[in-house]
Amino acid sequence: MPRKLENWLTAYAKYTSASEAPEMFNFWSGVSAIAGAMQKKCCIDQVRFRWTPNFYIIFVAPPGVATKSTTISVAMNLLKQVDGIQMGPQSLTWQGLTSGLQKSLQLIPMGGLTGDLLDQNYMSQSAITCELSELGTMLDARDTALVSVLIDLWDGRDGTWERWLRSSENTKIENPWINIIAATTPSWLRGNFTEEMIFGGLTSRVVFAYADKKQYLIPYINQLVDATDHLELEKALVHDLNEINLLRGDFIMTPAALEFGGNWYRQHWQNVDEHLRNPKFHGYNARKQTHMHKLAMILSAAESDGLIIDKRHLEISLALLAGVERDMHIVFDSIGMVQSARDMEFIKEILKTQGIVTDKNLWGECYRFMTRMDFQAATDACVKAGWTMIFVEQGTTFYKYIPELDDDAPPTVLTEAVPKVQ
Repeated sequence: MPRKLENWLTAYAKYTSASEAPEMFNFWSGVSAIAGAMQKKCCIDQVRFRWTPNFYIIFVAPPGVATKSTTISVAMNLLKQVDGIQMGPQSLTWQGLTSGLQKSLQLIPMGGLTGDLLDQNYMSQSAITCELSELGTMLDARDTALVSVLIDLWDGRDGTWERWLRSSENTKIENPWINIIAATTPSWLRGNFTEEMIFGGLTSRVVFAYADKKQYLIPYINQLVDATDHLELEKALVHDLNEINLLRGDFIMTPAALEFGGNWYRQHWQNVDEHLRNPKFHGYNARKQTHMHKLAMILSAAESDGLIIDKRHLEISLALLAGVERDMHIVFDSIGMVQSARDMEFIKEILKTQGIVTDKNLWGECYRFMTRMDFQAATDACVKAGWTMIFVEQGTTFYKYIPELDDDAPPTVLTEAVPKVQ
């Protein structure tokens, strides 16, 4: 059946336009939904390996600020309506993850010369999408076995993936493929992600999207959204995701795309972007080409069934990656941070969210993570850093957050109706 939408991602942006979440969160949620629909059936064949359109996407924002979990669920609820989609386990252990992959095994008809069922070519795949609304409750980042599995499976290698166990049946997975979208807070990353994850390779495979405030303030969404139009657009989005799910085969890169990609690759290694020169970004730099081509596949599939990647798909992919890279240093700098700096950042997050907090209430938020002496040292350091000021009223000590330059503009209150679907 023909598609109903000119571009799935553009339509999804309209579908989510009445949202307090940053537009970047909505966009990458849409990317994850398309990736989940495409699975391993499509790729860019590089002879010795293949790029497949799966992602590890993690939204990072202070709690209750950027509606991370809600944003993810909107896209995943569309994906769950696609025929044959397998969702992964909610709690990630490597045993649970591999068990979920084993149960997801499917034989996919890839087409044949005659169209007869007996003459079809089939591909086996074990493909799942994992929706982790609260990464901290579903993932033990210090589980080295799980981390190694995630690193191993991101590449989407062909063939049988095996893991030998001492006391139970060996794990074998046919053509594993995993797509993950998750949400967490800066404080959880600081407390659970280690520098080994950076230099060991996991974080270089993740697209981190960071935000510290809402895009808009929307008191009542139902005052902005026409329910009938919204439902019609949802049906069209699900319909086209089902059409995307039917895509099969290799993407073809146009000569212009190949020329652009080749020139970019040489420039990328000869003159690394200044904002990515920190040693913590070395792994990400090594995989940026892969991220770019994965995203280019998503952009192409969003607009047509042609499986064609043109120069503009690569150009847009680079621009979109640059958008998340701008704040990636905030995420990476917090990983491997010394404890005193973690304490300061934790306090800063609380103050930034609440504005003014009493000493009693601030300590109530912190006592599980630091001693009173460490708390005092951290609050003093926050004052010296210019993040907060202390004042006393009627015998009560208050801490007040001092906005930074990029905090000055408050979120826009969205009052105009969402444009109707054309």
